Amino acid sequence: MGMALYKWGVLTGERSNGFYQKGMIIGLLTGLALVIFGVTQHAAHGWTMEYSFFLGMQYNYWGSLGVSFSFISMVMLL
Repeated sequence: MGMALYKWGVLTGERSNGFYQKGMIIGLLTGLALVIFGVTQHAAHGWTMEYSFFLGMQYNYWGSLGVSFSFISMVMLL
């Protein structure tokens, strides 16, 4: 992912400020929504190990990509 973002000019600051602002907002909203949904699903399944290690961890994995893109956008705006 990092090499792709570098190649597309995201990590080098070649994109516009609007791109980073939109990326910050969209990444944070979608990422946090997925992570929060995953936590509620874990609670609904009783925090079992079987659910956590297979399906349950997918929400946190994909949500963290959005949150990390949001953090990258914040840093690039600074």
